Amino acid sequence: MPGTQAQGDWVQGVLGYRIRAAAKDAAPGAVRLLGVWSKAKDEVDVATGKLHAAMRATGDVDLVMLAEHGMYVGMKGEAVRLMTALMKAEGAPTPQAMAALGVAIENFQDHLDGSILVDLIEDNPFGVSVPLRQTLGAALADLRRQVASPRQ
Repeated sequence: MPGTQAQGDWVQGVLGYRIRAAAKDAAPGAVRLLGVWSKAKDEVDVATGKLHAAMRATGDVDLVMLAEHGMYVGMKGEAVRLMTALMKAEGAPTPQAMAALGVAIENFQDHLDGSILVDLIEDNPFGVSVPLRQTLGAALADLRRQVASPRQ
């Protein structure tokens, strides 16, 4: 579903570029990157939501606070850089934008692979499956393939 004009204006004001009005307006063969990442991110959000609920259910003040405010602070920077590169590359898949996206993908993958926070979330003591590396890693691999494939 396309964003509203106000949402597009906000993205332009915050990130400095204009998003496409709607997928149906895209040219045939247009690059479709955001959908790959959004689907994986949505799956992860469902799983982390279950983890948050389990943490809140303990009633422990620290766990509730962590669930509400602090679990993903270590991933926000890479996630923002990746999303920015995705939006730029999808909006205008120039060689420079695709190269920048390739770098953002590799940086996110490196962060995902080496993060102790990801280790802790995936191997949590609440019995909640949160397959961050599997889900996001598969999306990153798909994006990597798209970046590497020749464009017309």
